Amino acid sequence: MSDRVRRGENLNVEMPLIGRFLTRGNVAAVDFVQDLVEQTRGNTAKGFTVGNLFGSSNACLNMNIH
Repeated sequence: MSDRVRRGENLNVEMPLIGRFLTRGNVAAVDFVQDLVEQTRGNTAKGFTVGNLFGSSNACLNMNIH
């Protein structure tokens, strides 16, 4: 895929359960599935790590610094 982008080809690749990966020129984007957007609206990374598998990771410690 990276070789195709380097040659300047436009990509439109489906990522199951996530959306579509798009490239045009030197720009890359992800068009997320609408259900995923609606389910995650208003959720933040800080809210996600609390009580989660990653709650004891460095990410939680880093958030407490700020």
